[in-house]
Amino acid sequence: MRLSATWTTYETYIKDKFVDAPEGYGLICEDGADWWYSGDGRGSGFNTGKYRTRAAVKFNWDDGNTYGYKDVSSTKRYRYIGGRYVYDSSKKESSANFKVYSLANSKTFSHVKIDHKVGNPFCSNTYIFYVNWQKFYKTGNRWVYGEHTKMPHHEFYIQDVWTDGQSETKHHKKVFTHAAVSPFCLATFGVTPCGKKNYQYVK
Repeated sequence: MRLSATWTTYETYIKDKFVDAPEGYGLICEDGADWWYSGDGRGSGFNTGKYRTRAAVKFNWDDGNTYGYKDVSSTKRYRYIGGRYVYDSSKKESSANFKVYSLANSKTFSHVKIDHKVGNPFCSNTYIFYVNWQKFYKTGNRWVYGEHTKMPHHEFYIQDVWTDGQSETKHHKKVFTHAAVSPFCLATFGVTPCGKKNYQYVK
């Protein structure tokens, strides 16, 4: 068996099914109404299909190419009336400020940068920010580092793909889950009151 490719996935997600907009943002975002927004209703997990945003990168060690993918989930808005959540509307934020850059791939070393700034489509003044750097070697050595807002959860996985030329075997491993602190920790006009989480993972 030989290593043919390595995948990475970086997902942001909200563990609760519903989240209230912070009171401090009320005049900016809510127009005086008490709105609630959809979360993802999940815990930690690989490729659950439930996320706010998702970036996936494939380092193809066979052809020396790097492939980047991104996705932003729709946000649903609700009113909380009589003890239940009443659906109001749904919007999807643009991914224009969510970019995956392939900086190098020599078939034995690959380097990627992800820039991420994705907001709540109902409240564009608040957004999830992160910058993530990935340096991977075919030998298995790696350096993953960056910074992000402390809302929502941030999670990163690696999946290696091994082949004998006829079949594939896949192995995935979690690198990190950074738990959300508070909705107040979203960035607003480029500033977050909670500061940013800085990290690095080296193997």
